[in-house]
Amino acid sequence: IQDGTCDTRVVVLFVQGMSTTLSNMILYQILLIQDQQHDHHQHVFNDWGAMLFSKQMRLLQDFMGGLLLLLSSSESGGATTTVLDQWANLNQAVTVLQLEKPSDWISYYQHSSTSTGGSTTLDMQDIAAIMSLRVEFGKEAIASVCRRHQDKNTTS
Repeated sequence: IQDGTCDTRVVVLFVQGMSTTLSNMILYQILLIQDQQHDHHQHVFNDWGAMLFSKQMRLLQDFMGGLLLLLSSSESGGATTTVLDQWANLNQAVTVLQLEKPSDWISYYQHSSTSTGGSTTLDMQDIAAIMSLRVEFGKEAIASVCRRHQDKNTTS
């Protein structure tokens, strides 16, 4: 890339494709782990594990974005934003894993809905499944958040 022998379009398409594939694959694995753990009532993340996972995901994103940064800005044509958008679902899953308590989801949801003008990228079923992977999060606390979220969306 640095010596200019790579076709810019190929690099951009490669990075976009790899970002989509990696982020979807990792999110799928997180949700698959939850399904497998459901029967055994085991958790896979504690607070420190969630922070480490977050760091690992940022490193992957930085690597993919770094490939695009090797291209000139006129060559990449805004592809960096597109690549970052492809990580939105996984970034949201990481945020859920890093919550201090399940009820913090309501504040995060309200803030993200207000600041982006939209809503979150994952549905509440996936959010609850991801929350259930945290050692510190109890079933009742997660269920309460889901009910509160549903109530707020029903009255809105």
